[in-house]
Amino acid sequence: MLNLLQYDKQLEATRQSHKETIGVLKDQLTDMKESNNKLHQNINDLLQQFIESRNDFLAYVKEKPEQDIVVPEGMEEILRKAKEQLKLDTANCFNFAFVGHTKTGKSSLINAIRGIRDNHPDAAKVGITETTHDISRYDFPDPEYKHVKIYDIPGAGTLTHDATSYYHDKCLCAFDCLVIVAQDTLGQEEIDFAIQSLRFNQPIAFVRSRCDIVLDNARKLGDIDEINQEAVVTYLNQLGEAYVKEIQRANKPELNKIPCFFVSSYSLRSLILGKKPEAIYKEQEFLDYIKNKSKYCRNIVS
Repeated sequence: MLNLLQYDKQLEATRQSHKETIGVLKDQLTDMKESNNKLHQNINDLLQQFIESRNDFLAYVKEKPEQDIVVPEGMEEILRKAKEQLKLDTANCFNFAFVGHTKTGKSSLINAIRGIRDNHPDAAKVGITETTHDISRYDFPDPEYKHVKIYDIPGAGTLTHDATSYYHDKCLCAFDCLVIVAQDTLGQEEIDFAIQSLRFNQPIAFVRSRCDIVLDNARKLGDIDEINQEAVVTYLNQLGEAYVKEIQRANKPELNKIPCFFVSSYSLRSLILGKKPEAIYKEQEFLDYIKNKSKYCRNIVS
């Protein structure tokens, strides 16, 4: 009889322990669900914010520019030469240039901002070693946006040669904004080229376009469990801190004027098309920046 009572007590204790365990698990699942809901809502909010920025950008470039590129006094001849050499129609078109080495994701970024895949017939070619010094021009697939042009300035003959002579010879100051698609860390060539751009009063930005690949590698290594918005935010904070240290090590104070946007070309393309990507990086800030810099160099007040 005593053994039976002891058994009943042990059974009740087991049931109570099991009940408490189930309760803890339910609380954990509730917390996870609430966290996921907040994360889901967060990315939806970010998506909506980007769509507003995308619509503003497309509305801006849809019509002919209100006025031509404006340069500081004494640079008019350089601007004239730039238009002549590069065949830029700055009066009727917005012109954005992307420069950088191969293997930095430059071509994919050019395709993404145009809303097309890398295998599209009109896509900038991806993964091909540059053997030409020629500048390539790309249009948006939608003819409604005939007033916006995207230029690919090859790394060969640009960053691999003297930045001072190349920038002066090509007179790149005629672009609305110049985007240097950077490697994982800033190289001396990229730094020199950026400094020359600043001396010509050129709106400029650094972009790293393969952030999703780095996070995917981290997931494969087990450093993170999954790629979500929370992981992206943590990663972006780390990248921002590292970029500040890079600028400090370069000992070039003028570089503090140049922002660096950490983006994913694949996310950017999805966002341009109005689709929800796996995660959102700094695509909205990048799009806003090149639009605002275009307005700045054309003396357009929004």
